[in-house]
Amino acid sequence: MRSLVEAQFDSVFGFFARRVGVEVARDLTADTFQEAVSHILRYDAERGSETAWLFAIAHHVLSHHRRSELRRLKAYAKFAGERDLVSDNSERADDNLDDVIVARVARALRHLPNEQRDAFMLVAVDGVSYADAAPILGVPDGTVRSRVSRARSRLRRSVGLADAQTLGEATTIRGGD
Repeated sequence: MRSLVEAQFDSVFGFFARRVGVEVARDLTADTFQEAVSHILRYDAERGSETAWLFAIAHHVLSHHRRSELRRLKAYAKFAGERDLVSDNSERADDNLDDVIVARVARALRHLPNEQRDAFMLVAVDGVSYADAAPILGVPDGTVRSRVSRARSRLRRSVGLADAQTLGEATTIRGGD
């Protein structure tokens, strides 16, 4: 388990940081590894790689965080008498991209359906393969492919970019590491 933590810590932390910001990412990363340690006996190599198993846990932790955050925001909105309180803490962007394009992509990402955004972020940003993303998201490989494809199409239209590489088509946004 120690080697898995050492090998995947930065990837899991980055997974969260790009979605919820650095401060919250620290807690969610810790929650993910705590969950992994407590359920290590549930890992089944026949169902996918250790990385896929760990990212499935991370995805579950993120989903739980989002549900909790939504409940909290709804409670705050109700208390404050507001109906449409929306918050998105995802602000981390790749340093090599132009700031204006990054801002446009970030805005467009916020408007994607969660299923498409999660699939796109795993494959294009985090560099997870389609095969590994499928068990993480709990859907077939083809569903991951179609969600990523739809996300790319929507992002291209929203952002007005012709360069498919910018949206992770030929490489990951992190630069293919």
